[in-house]
Amino acid sequence: MFRTLLLSSLFVAISGVTASAGSILSIIDAADGSQLWSDNSGDSLFNQAGGATTVDIGDVLIGQFSINTIEYLDGIGTTEGVGLTSGNNEFTGSFAIQVAAKGGGPGAYTFGFAPTDAASRLAISAALPGFGAELSTWDSRSMAAFYDGGALINYTREGGTLDSSIATATDGTKLFEAGFLSQLGEGWAAFAFSDDIVSIGTGALGSIGGFFNVGVNVIPGTEVPTLKFNLVDTVFDGAAQANISGSGSLLAKGSVVTPYESFNNVDFTVDVDVVPEPASIAIFGAMGLGLIGFRRRRSA
Repeated sequence: MFRTLLLSSLFVAISGVTASAGSILSIIDAADGSQLWSDNSGDSLFNQAGGATTVDIGDVLIGQFSINTIEYLDGIGTTEGVGLTSGNNEFTGSFAIQVAAKGGGPGAYTFGFAPTDAASRLAISAALPGFGAELSTWDSRSMAAFYDGGALINYTREGGTLDSSIATATDGTKLFEAGFLSQLGEGWAAFAFSDDIVSIGTGALGSIGGFFNVGVNVIPGTEVPTLKFNLVDTVFDGAAQANISGSGSLLAKGSVVTPYESFNNVDFTVDVDVVPEPASIAIFGAMGLGLIGFRRRRSA
């Protein structure tokens, strides 16, 4: 009985160090395995080529997103709300993706995206000092970053400037970055009826102007050490795999006052394992030795 109580108490204490109640880590940690992260986001064109609102090769799409629910799959079937009125922290993100390929034509444009190059990052920093400062910390292979936004619920896509809006998504603790590691299964592609981002964003709120698919990997060295991302199927390279698979719709913003030209929503599919931190393993090991000594003393 003593050993059982001690183990339970110590586990609770250690867990509290790495994932406090309401934190995004605590919610992700609640169930190993497959999870579905659902979000909404805003897209803005950082124009570097062609028309001012036309999406062309070399241009960069930048923006922010907020994940509103985490659904536990693998037969668990429960959904946890985050941010808003859930009582849990915000789970947010930002992205910068550069147009690397463009095809098709009116009614059926296709786009392929890649990590934003160094020159474009510098140009973004000059125009958007706030987001530029954050972007300068990213790995060169990164296309998006995910954050625990904290208990302050301030995420918004409405009003303000583009820089101030993105700041409501990047003001928390970075959990990891995601992008391309030159592996099969990676890709970021969009399909739209127009190559004009303003046209995509024009119309009744939520009207669909296209869709997109994402397959990205967590960038080594940027991840939280207590999370291990397994591989999931993507639509790229003959259903190859990556750490994160996503798909979503390009949406009109309606009459919403926002610095963004268009909105979108996306579902990310992940498969995660919770990994004890080295310090936790060391504590458990020391505890085990202590219990052995305790039992020997009692046996003596």
